[in-house]
Amino acid sequence: MAACACTGLRRELKTTEKVSNLRGALHWLNDGRGQFSDSGQLLGSAETQALALGDVDDDGDVDAFVGNVGSNEVWLNDGRGNFVNSGQVLGDANTQVVALEDLDGDGDVDAFVGNEESGRVWLNDGAGKFSDSRERMPYPGNYVVALGDVDGDGAVDVFAASFDQGYQVWRNDGGGHFNQAGREGRTLYWLAGGGVVVIGLGLLCWWMILRRQQG
Repeated sequence: MAACACTGLRRELKTTEKVSNLRGALHWLNDGRGQFSDSGQLLGSAETQALALGDVDDDGDVDAFVGNVGSNEVWLNDGRGNFVNSGQVLGDANTQVVALEDLDGDGDVDAFVGNEESGRVWLNDGAGKFSDSRERMPYPGNYVVALGDVDGDGAVDVFAASFDQGYQVWRNDGGGHFNQAGREGRTLYWLAGGGVVVIGLGLLCWWMILRRQQG
């Protein structure tokens, strides 16, 4: 079952929004018209920097994988939008990115967790219990991660990019084992700079044409 970033937490609600802050994750409920109200729930008390939503225990509702500075947590939804801490303590790093997808092809959602040093894969047993797969994808400062099948083999791969370390592609063998397929040293700063240069050249050409027409 695929993960989602925004979906119904209660039958009478259409969407939910998760807000991360320095004292845990806040749970805000949408009334279906885009108006949000605080549910009063606070998911943990750690410094939360990342969060992903998905049905991790396959009971038909959306749960939360909370990425913290320190140990990550899994909060299970009772089907009415109330979350309970599963008691799992996952990792001890400064988590910056969390994404949920079926990484080992067994039909449940697993977790990709990125911190300041590497990406890790936590495998789900189908009931919402996660275990460390020992997969490590080393790259510093992975601030942006996207999961998807980049090579058309049906397995979910990892595309990771940082602002100052370029980007990398890690291919999945279908069983949740990843190999680095390529790395590009062009950083997001480089790409942004390239965009500025292109715009600048375009304006210069336009100015030269205008001058010729006026002359």
